[in-house]
Amino acid sequence: MNIQFDKIYVIQSLDPTDDEMTGEFLFNDVLQYFNAKYPDKNAELIKVDTPSELLEALNKIKIECETRNIKPIIHFEIHGLEDKTGLSLNNGDISWDGLYSSLTKINDASKWNLFITMAVCFGNYAMLLIKPTKPAPFTGILGSFESIYEDDLYIKYSAFYSELLNSLDFEKALEQLHLSNPSLPTDYRYINAEKTFKNVYQKYFDTQFSEDIIRKRFNTALKAEGISFTDREKKNRFQIQFKVTLLKTKQHHFENDKTKFFMFDKFPEHRHIYCVGWTPNYR
Repeated sequence: MNIQFDKIYVIQSLDPTDDEMTGEFLFNDVLQYFNAKYPDKNAELIKVDTPSELLEALNKIKIECETRNIKPIIHFEIHGLEDKTGLSLNNGDISWDGLYSSLTKINDASKWNLFITMAVCFGNYAMLLIKPTKPAPFTGILGSFESIYEDDLYIKYSAFYSELLNSLDFEKALEQLHLSNPSLPTDYRYINAEKTFKNVYQKYFDTQFSEDIIRKRFNTALKAEGISFTDREKKNRFQIQFKVTLLKTKQHHFENDKTKFFMFDKFPEHRHIYCVGWTPNYR
């Protein structure tokens, strides 16, 4: 799989008195050379100290996507909150939810092409922003669900972006990330938004539309409406119709949610790219 991108933004919020400037090192050692090798690609280092500066930086990226048709990679070099709920900047914290609107606007402005890499402790918990009933905040994210170390994250992301610089092949770059620094076990994972949408929706259908759950819903509906049956066969027919109607309704909701998540209303051509021929198995 190759990702489409025109520019890599490194957003760094690190304290020079306590931290290694790993975002700056990555930019100087690897990312700045993308433009020399590929005239249509570029990189930029953005330093922020506060949540408001971070949101301003994200808005700048959104505007560039809108005005210059940028397909961005955003690489975060920021501390993660220990409770796994967001980011800890030099001066202030921001929750994942606090980033949702800005990231979604960038994903929209880039026509569903925002890819994120996280040099952040617990950074992959940003995947909790992926909700099948809301527009996707990004197309994919690479990071860790665990605490990570300065030296290791630099080694791994240097290997990842060096291979991306060499080949523009995402799969090879991901392989190099996992092969680098073998003395330290890796928990870095790539989370694909489309695959997550499918997995969450299938789990929802599996758990909420089993025969047992549908039977409970049916009995609850009868009780709420004050309906009772003395004829078992009639009750069975009514229950079958209830199930058919329920599943048709959920199929309708699924199609609406799919349109919203993948922004098909704005980018109808994406109907031929994402979730092609796929619907949850709800029988």
